[in-house]
Amino acid sequence: MRKKSSRSFNLKNYYNVITREKTYKGFRADLLLSDSENRHEPIFIEILVSHQCEKEKIESGMRIIEVALSSEYELDDIIRNGIISEDETTMFYNFRRKDGITRTCGMQLNKFVLLESMKGLYKRISCNEYTHRYSSAIFEITFDYYTNRTIDPLTFGWVIAYKNYENVRNCFLCKYYKTNYYTSERICCLYKKKGIERHCKSSEALRCNEFSIDKNIINENCDYLSYITYNIWKKGMGNEGIDYIKGKVAQ
Repeated sequence: MRKKSSRSFNLKNYYNVITREKTYKGFRADLLLSDSENRHEPIFIEILVSHQCEKEKIESGMRIIEVALSSEYELDDIIRNGIISEDETTMFYNFRRKDGITRTCGMQLNKFVLLESMKGLYKRISCNEYTHRYSSAIFEITFDYYTNRTIDPLTFGWVIAYKNYENVRNCFLCKYYKTNYYTSERICCLYKKKGIERHCKSSEALRCNEFSIDKNIINENCDYLSYITYNIWKKGMGNEGIDYIKGKVAQ
């Protein structure tokens, strides 16, 4: 994989306007950075908590920063401080690069973590840190980031967590949580009936009376297991966890 430098950028030096869920040139940004004098081309900030950046958006040539967050507080820090660093959890697309790109033998991996609170988080990591376990975690699955971009790694993580702990509840597992294919937004189809925000936090499923498992999502993602190599760790195991080789499904 390519590993970027740890160079930091102060976005506030170039941009003074930030808009949530803004459409620009036919694509919707999670956050759109622009400047009031139109001196700089806008930048899309894509938050990797619900879906990965679409191939069409990347190929449009627009500058995109895709950030994998472990908590919503990190997003607040980016908005407040304007500082962002290019590293294993932050991908820069369509930027002109003068320096800072090096080659490394490390492989980029997905990691999904289920916490004791029954909330989850997803992040991209280097293979040399996959055995670093979260102190409040009860379950982790780690797998190759580039194996199949058609599978959403966050949804996949929730599905495998559910197969191991049937009391797991998250909107990504619910049949009423759908993607708007025009905007790539995730919304609750019952938001009008329930009188909630269209874009509720996925952890709302923990206390939602309408939560209902989407069996198609479960089956599609479980079928994916036979095509990848992955590592599963549960609380009480050694940090190495258990490796499952491609073609052999975990029991």
